Amino acid sequence: MIRTRALSRSFGEKKVLAGTTLEIVRGERVALLGPNGSGKTTLLRVLAGLLMPSSGDAWIDGISVAREPLRAKARLGYVPASESGFFPRFTGRENLLFFAGLRGLPPRESLRQLERLRALKPLESALETPFQFASSGMKQALCLARALLGDPPVLLLDEPTRSLDPEAALELHAFLATGLADKTALFVTHSTEEASRCATRVVRLSDLQLDRSQASAPPPAFESPQGVLA
Repeated sequence: MIRTRALSRSFGEKKVLAGTTLEIVRGERVALLGPNGSGKTTLLRVLAGLLMPSSGDAWIDGISVAREPLRAKARLGYVPASESGFFPRFTGRENLLFFAGLRGLPPRESLRQLERLRALKPLESALETPFQFASSGMKQALCLARALLGDPPVLLLDEPTRSLDPEAALELHAFLATGLADKTALFVTHSTEEASRCATRVVRLSDLQLDRSQASAPPPAFESPQGVLA
């Protein structure tokens, strides 16, 4: 469902990803660990079609993000690290109905999906609250709900609990562990505890930033419970 092969991404002379190869099968929830600057967010942004790879390729549900970006984007939901893109004066419900329309959902189906997403506890109060007055937990619930609109089979989540208090983080952990049984998910985290609670597999991604003298060297390999991430 998520696959990369020899994926590299550079910004000018700075190589952030170098020859990254990853495969995630249907139904897996994979936690991606690594230090700041190692390329985790860049990898998610490439998979989400927000950045094009410098070389190599990536696939979402068998669709190339480089050659068919619009088709690939239609198969995924993306939760960025920042709570961006929402209209501050709109309530959570108004915001989500707007994004549902962008997804091409008819009004009745949009309302049905909002009702289904109430299983995400902080969303209940977030729906009736203007976004600018919502708590961090409410905003993160709205980000996840937005990603789930249209029922995409693949989710990409960048540090989904980074700004949450412990209680809100536990609620989100419970949803990630039990409410996404039919999804394939890749999420970035710095917390090994979060990874153990929410993931079916953990991958450690060490620093992939190579200097010029190392540019021709093969990227390092990373052991995981089900194989190697290179």
